[in-house]
Amino acid sequence: MRSGAVCGKRWRRAVARRMLAHMKRPLLVVVAALGVPAAAALVALRWNRLPSSSMEPSFATGSLLVSNRFAYAGGGAPARGDAIVFFYPCQPGVEFAKRVVAVEGDVVSVDEAGFATVNGVRETARRGEPWHEALPGCTPVRFAHDGYETLHCPGEDSTPLRDGEPLGWGGCDGNAPAFPWKVPPGHVFVLGDNRPNSSDSRHWGFVPVGHVLGRIVGSL
Repeated sequence: MRSGAVCGKRWRRAVARRMLAHMKRPLLVVVAALGVPAAAALVALRWNRLPSSSMEPSFATGSLLVSNRFAYAGGGAPARGDAIVFFYPCQPGVEFAKRVVAVEGDVVSVDEAGFATVNGVRETARRGEPWHEALPGCTPVRFAHDGYETLHCPGEDSTPLRDGEPLGWGGCDGNAPAFPWKVPPGHVFVLGDNRPNSSDSRHWGFVPVGHVLGRIVGSL
């Protein structure tokens, strides 16, 4: 009887081992299927702590910004309205977060209140601020990426640059020429969403596209 019971236990153990071996294969496939995309997502994302209020109300002071490091892979470039993380041109290694307001070839100016005019399209409200009363004849312009809107109002166009006029400024010496500026090839013009409290392209010029580290996709 004992030998029969022992044989029965051995047989059951052998069957259990075979079943477990067969179960492991699909389980490994499932884990791999779930793990590879998750690992790829972790590689694509980067995190930055926002130390100032320069991007409020879009991103709160102290929030953790999540950006996609591959957003502009393959020769892509930031578009108007993108919030980006980049190396500060005046101090390599220091990372800044701002919003792209103008791209290469655009003519841009910013008034004392912080409202931008790009290619004759003037903001009448900034992100998070109440809209000014709409003026007759104004045409709304919506950027596709995040619904960032401006209004194009007659008589508020900036003076376009003419041949022979300065293109703009890309230095860190503080001697910025008067607006309007033209964004040079391979660069973008950025502003903080909190215009009254932001160090941005108004103060130190354009950002080389090669300095861009990623497009902000959210915050924590």
